[in-house]
Amino acid sequence: MATYRYARPEPDASSATPQPAEAADVAPMPVATGSAMAFLRWLESAGNAQSLRVEAGQHLFNQPTTPQPRAHLLRRAAAASGLWVFADELHGNQAVAQDLRQRSIAASVLLSGSSLIDYISSLGLFAFIFRLAPAGPVPYTLGLSTLLLLFGNWSGRAMVDRHKGQAIPNISLSIFIALSLFQSLTAGIGVFLFNGQARVVEARAEALIEQDVEERRRRIAELLNPAHPAIANDQEACNANRLQLGQIGADNTAYQQLSVETFGRWEDRRVPPSGRPRWELASWPLAQWPLCPRVEQQRGLLQQQAEQQRTELAALEAQVRQAPSKADFLASSRPQVFQQVFLRTGDGRIELKDGVQAFGAAWEFFWNPPAEYRSDLILSWVYMAVSVITSAGAVALLYWQSRADNTRMSFAVPCGQYRFKLLSELRDRLPAEIQQFFLERQRQRLEQRIPPASGVAIEDISNLNPDFQTLAYLMQRGDETTQQEAQRQYWQHLINLYINDTSSTGDIDYDYLYNNVIGFWRNLKSAHNVQAAPARFIDPPASS
Repeated sequence: MATYRYARPEPDASSATPQPAEAADVAPMPVATGSAMAFLRWLESAGNAQSLRVEAGQHLFNQPTTPQPRAHLLRRAAAASGLWVFADELHGNQAVAQDLRQRSIAASVLLSGSSLIDYISSLGLFAFIFRLAPAGPVPYTLGLSTLLLLFGNWSGRAMVDRHKGQAIPNISLSIFIALSLFQSLTAGIGVFLFNGQARVVEARAEALIEQDVEERRRRIAELLNPAHPAIANDQEACNANRLQLGQIGADNTAYQQLSVETFGRWEDRRVPPSGRPRWELASWPLAQWPLCPRVEQQRGLLQQQAEQQRTELAALEAQVRQAPSKADFLASSRPQVFQQVFLRTGDGRIELKDGVQAFGAAWEFFWNPPAEYRSDLILSWVYMAVSVITSAGAVALLYWQSRADNTRMSFAVPCGQYRFKLLSELRDRLPAEIQQFFLERQRQRLEQRIPPASGVAIEDISNLNPDFQTLAYLMQRGDETTQQEAQRQYWQHLINLYINDTSSTGDIDYDYLYNNVIGFWRNLKSAHNVQAAPARFIDPPASS
């Protein structure tokens, strides 16, 4: 006989077809027939019965039914690596309906797709950060990107199963949201860095040059400032003396002394024949000049310095415009600055020396790009938007999946046990219904005067070559009794195959199974004992 996932229950003659009572607040579903022959007709025409019939035809007469799953090599590799989350990983295997499988497929595609989108972008980001790593960027990039992918897929799976409590799914949900947010925000940067590193280097060099230019402009503005610190005290004293001279008048004895201190002696102010001041012609030290002329002289010197620095700034800007690039300008004109920030690789490319600074420069460039580079970032922004949309969709769909009633039912062990009990009872009723089926067919043949089939007699089967003892052969070549026995064995194999198959998939697509299991689940849920249900075959709780 076949081997099964669950131990077969003892048959209960008092309850051949259990009808679970519906919860008081749930409308009853239409109950499909519990006939074993109806179940066989469904297996012959629906669901995964096509592959089951092939399996049944390949098994030898009176041999045990032990189908082996044969997953595709690519699927096995993807499942083992964790790079793709399959639909059957997003629900349980106790009681699974078609709508749950379809929704799980959508959740699987969205979760795995969003993870792969983020994975692609993270390759560019980590390759940029680890480009100067000792062994090269490849092992670090692939390792960290793959780790994030696996961690995201793991958290996506873990947030679905809530039948053992809420703590782990909620923690997994938080991890998944945090990872998705981080990867979505950096997705655009990662895509941009696949071919935009030269722009980041150029932008960093331009920022350094702009810092130098702004510093020069600031110094020029300071030199032209009327309140420059170098003349501030003298200017204040000059203004005070002027005010005091206007107040005391020329007749005051102190007027002459204060006027000399402020403007110099009258005969020194204009010396013939040039008419220039004596302190200027004689090149007096500036400290010996009269107060107000000293202020004007200092202001003139400051203006000269400002004009000189304006000329140097104009020359600098002209050199920058003529240079092949901003980075090349720094390399040729400011080698010390260049060596502190950049390095030139063996193939002539210029790169940022420090990884942290490189990431900071890339981040700043992406979020605040220079006007001339904004069009280069359109693809990166679109990619980031796609990442945000798919990640948000995956979060929403997985959260809904985890809260859905049929998802929780698929993890409930009592539902799987009850489903198996229903299948076992269908199988137990099969011999009697088959006997009635063949009796009815025999009656029809007699009424239609159809002669019985002639061929291999059932008592001669043991004398045949075992290679030809297949059910298909016996159903085609046997006599009437042999055909009936082969047909019965075929149906028995079919049900056994279905029971074995649904032990791992939890299939309840057949209406009779679906209606009864969903009713059983609703009663379990209404009794608040889903998590505490013991691991044994449970009949539905009685309705109050």
